[in-house]
Amino acid sequence: MYWIETIFSYQKIEVMNTLEFRTTICSECCIKNLANYFSNTKIKYWNVNLHHPLKVLTVEQDDITAEEVIAVVTKAGYEIE
Repeated sequence: MYWIETIFSYQKIEVMNTLEFRTTICSECCIKNLANYFSNTKIKYWNVNLHHPLKVLTVEQDDITAEEVIAVVTKAGYEIE
């Protein structure tokens, strides 16, 4: 979180970390399954690009590590790197 000075006041700007992973998530059904696992974590902002050949999972969260994301996706039954 950063504070930006403007002409009249300070404004709070939140900047989130973006993590990207290659996965074996291949369908909308897989995304719905993964959503069930993510709903029990602090991961709230995520997306899987099914049109990308590497099925890229993007996670935007400030207080999450790559290891935590990998653990959840692996527990859901998908490969991730």
